[in-house]
Amino acid sequence: MSPFLKYCAPLGLLLLGLGCSDGFGTLRVSSVLRVNIKTKDLGSREQRLPISVLTPSKFDISIEAIDRNGEVDTNFSGYVRLSTQPGTIQSLTGAGVDGRSVLLTDGVADNLSLDLIATYGDTFVWAEDSGYEPVAVSDVPSCSNGIDDDGDGLVDFPVDPGCAFANDNSEESGTFAAGSSVPIFFALPRIADVRGVELGGGSTSYPNEQVRIDTGYNSLTNKFGFRTVVTRLAQDGFFATDLEDSRGYSSVFAFTFSTPPDLQPCDILTSLTGTAYDFFGFTELNFPTWTIQRWSGKDEDCLVPVPQVLESTKLASEQAKQSLVSGLVRVYTGKFERRDRSGNVVETTDTTVSIGTHFGPEIPASGIPGDNASNCDINGDGQVDFYTEPEKSCSSQCEADVQCTDWTSYSQRSTFNLIVTDNAAGGAARKIQVDGTVSSSLRPLSLKGKTIKAFTGDLRYFSGGNQYTIVAGCPADIVTDLTKDVDPKACFFRTDSTTDDPQ
Repeated sequence: MSPFLKYCAPLGLLLLGLGCSDGFGTLRVSSVLRVNIKTKDLGSREQRLPISVLTPSKFDISIEAIDRNGEVDTNFSGYVRLSTQPGTIQSLTGAGVDGRSVLLTDGVADNLSLDLIATYGDTFVWAEDSGYEPVAVSDVPSCSNGIDDDGDGLVDFPVDPGCAFANDNSEESGTFAAGSSVPIFFALPRIADVRGVELGGGSTSYPNEQVRIDTGYNSLTNKFGFRTVVTRLAQDGFFATDLEDSRGYSSVFAFTFSTPPDLQPCDILTSLTGTAYDFFGFTELNFPTWTIQRWSGKDEDCLVPVPQVLESTKLASEQAKQSLVSGLVRVYTGKFERRDRSGNVVETTDTTVSIGTHFGPEIPASGIPGDNASNCDINGDGQVDFYTEPEKSCSSQCEADVQCTDWTSYSQRSTFNLIVTDNAAGGAARKIQVDGTVSSSLRPLSLKGKTIKAFTGDLRYFSGGNQYTIVAGCPADIVTDLTKDVDPKACFFRTDSTTDDPQ
């Protein structure tokens, strides 16, 4: 049977099998499917159910085949397959269940229990008769028996399109009967949920899924419950931060291929949608769309948070660094008080920032990095071999040496290391990789061994090599002169046709 049609009537009639003319074939739809959710609390647009990626949401359901007269189609007996959008079916239990498929007898499957996980927004449970009849492989199903059972010239899975899986006992494509439940109203995920806060923050909870993020704006009331602000622009996207999520992991990068037009730090997001994706451990939103409430231009209306100052305790903690990825961070020489929007001091740090002395193009003597000698490309092939001696040991020693910046990394990507020393914590010192390519005047090699005032930027993560990098957004993010201080409005500019200069 061919699934193609020359002409069909509107969808509602198509599902009832009433409106198809002669053409390339006819659909065998004689009924539609109805998914009944018996659980009482399905939420509402005003009062949504909480979301979870660890604890499933449980629902009692039944499935019915409905004929064209609106009655249960007692002639319908066969398997239908369930799915949910968005989210995942964690389990389906009850009589006649096989995985996500369930057998309808005389048009009905009742007393089913459904567990949904990672569901959000307006969620629907969908049932479809695709012709899949699961049986044990040991029973030699029709889609694995080497025979063209339906006579269409195609044999078994995966060649025959009527075979859903190798254990499908029918080479037929099913009746195409389908139907869904009423909506279940779950909350939308906040940035931290997309970043995977419930899973420890190492990867997104919604891999490769199109997600709509809760930015705090309620379109029904035209009010904000909380705010999500654009913090920085980049050559390939922008960064946004949820200002009121105490769980951490509240910043995300939206990848747009180029600098997004008509956008500026301080703009408030009223919507944000994109495909969640982990790019070498760095969670980002691909193909994003968004709407904004434009910043007024008044300082008091800008909600971009003061960057988190990194000291050795944060730099030593993988969890602390992960929670700050895609957010604004800073390393700073001197005492620094970070305040909330009410002016209250929430954190005090006292650190010194410098560039290490073991930094330069020479090959280290005996493979041990030293002054002006941090080039571990000992054989001169343009790359460091992390698996073969002596380059392996040289690289390992440079990584462990707080004073060392790998020369090959610097020469190829212009990244180098800064040393952060805690003045009030027994002189504890750790290093962090930074990227200052936005400043054409920066000469890190000439500053080795010297103290600088500050380096600000967004914190990025890459699962290979030196994993965390502070990327400066504009030249003003990099302050090498100790007599100067950080410009709190550095990198605040709008990308439109009327204003290209920093405000």
